[in-house]
Amino acid sequence: SCVLHLARSVTRPLGREAAPALQAAVAELTLATGLADSDPAAAAAHLLGARRYATDLQAGSRDRTAVVVADVVSGCADDLQQVIDQPSR
Repeated sequence: SCVLHLARSVTRPLGREAAPALQAAVAELTLATGLADSDPAAAAAHLLGARRYATDLQAGSRDRTAVVVADVVSGCADDLQQVIDQPSR
């Protein structure tokens, strides 16, 4: 959850062009997090969406901040995917 907080906190410093892609990526990560235990397949689909928005963010970036934020989103998606892929305890 602290990583999602980080992603939310950097939404404001980005330019107007990048903010919608970041907000959409964070929304997808949030949905994936909520579904990770109860519906791993749906969570994985939301992670795919987050990765797509991160790619859009990086492709449309005009500064280094957007690239770094896109990397953070991708890292969050990768971390959550590892949690989803772990067998139930």
